[in-house]
Amino acid sequence: AAAEGGGGQIVVSMDGLRPALCIRVLGAEHLEDHTEYLIWVLDVESGAEWRISRRYREFFDLAERLQALRPSLLKLDFPARRPALYETVATVNDRKARLEKWLRRVSSLLCYAPLHIQSANIALHVQDFLDASSREEKLNSIARQPDRIVRHSVQIHVFR
Repeated sequence: AAAEGGGGQIVVSMDGLRPALCIRVLGAEHLEDHTEYLIWVLDVESGAEWRISRRYREFFDLAERLQALRPSLLKLDFPARRPALYETVATVNDRKARLEKWLRRVSSLLCYAPLHIQSANIALHVQDFLDASSREEKLNSIARQPDRIVRHSVQIHVFR
């Protein structure tokens, strides 16, 4: 995804990367043996939005993959693992807020962090986690539609 260009410049390929995703963790649902977090995603370019559920373990796995690519990500606040037995409404809400903040930070690395050779790989991992990669063809199709009404009706049909 990244290569060294002429004059020692680093060139990061943007193939397959969504220019901007808006992310919110809307809620948390405690199931029998785990908690799932409901994530709302908006692809800014196309206007498409969708919701996905992820367990804490999936967030944790993503964090480990990203930290392997860029160890400096260890500096970002990521909530510690707690046994489900000790989860209260307050701890789940705190974790939800911290997971959202962490996810928004790592998803915006291409936008505000100094360019790093692994930036595109990090963005691709985040997009896979958010299920954007599997929607790429539809998102590109929607983004090319100039008529917002058509785009909205496609969103309703495809993403609900």
